[in-house]
Amino acid sequence: MEELYDYGSISEDHKKLILEVMDLAKKTGNEFFAEFLKHKFEIVEPNRYDLSQSNFIKACEKHKFPYNIQGYVKEGNNPDAVHYPIVSITEDIRKLEEFINNP
Repeated sequence: MEELYDYGSISEDHKKLILEVMDLAKKTGNEFFAEFLKHKFEIVEPNRYDLSQSNFIKACEKHKFPYNIQGYVKEGNNPDAVHYPIVSITEDIRKLEEFINNP
């Protein structure tokens, strides 16, 4: 007899993977699928800082600087602690100089 998968008993690595897939689903307009995964695997999403409110990210987007989220740093240990993104940008030094001198 084949055992059924216990969706509520997944490892931390599996949770990270499901959160990543949920994030990709949301970014591609699949909110329903992201919510489905959240409930299926009993995932509690971390309280993440809203990048759309960041002046730095707004400036990057204004100047068409691509940015990447490298990970997150959590402030505090309580369950609702905010997870702040670690952001990196890579650009031609001339464009970065222009960005600093004329924001």
